[in-house]
Order: sequence, then structure tokens, then C-alpha cells
Amino acid sequence: QTSSPMRDYKLQYTKDFNDRRTAELQAHELCKQQAKERKGEWFKINKTKAINLIESITEEQNERETA
Repeated sequence: QTSSPMRDYKLQYTKDFNDRRTAELQAHELCKQQAKERKGEWFKINKTKAINLIESITEEQNERETA
């Protein structure tokens, strides 16, 4: 994520996807359900929960979304 104008974040975790746009949409949907607060694309969610949400997105799900 590089859209914070203040660059006030620290990268904590990454995961590669064949279709990153679809994976990002899925991650946003999952975060909407779990986050304490939201401001645009930014979600207030603890690191462990965020990592678990990202890990729950599989390539199979990702491919179904684009089919």
C-alpha cells in the first residue's frame, strides 16, 4: 500500500496473488466485516486479524471472482 500521503505506515506482511486486484477487493470485503473503523481504503484492525484475513484468500477463490 503506497497511497498514504504521509507514508505513516509500516509494512507488516505480504502475500503474492496471481490477480492482485481481485485479491484486494476480497480483502476489502473481509476487512469491512471485521474492522473497528474504516476511512476510505484504510481499516482499523489488529495485525493478527488482518494477516488471517489475507491468508484466508486463496487463489481458487481469487480465480472464481474473475471468471
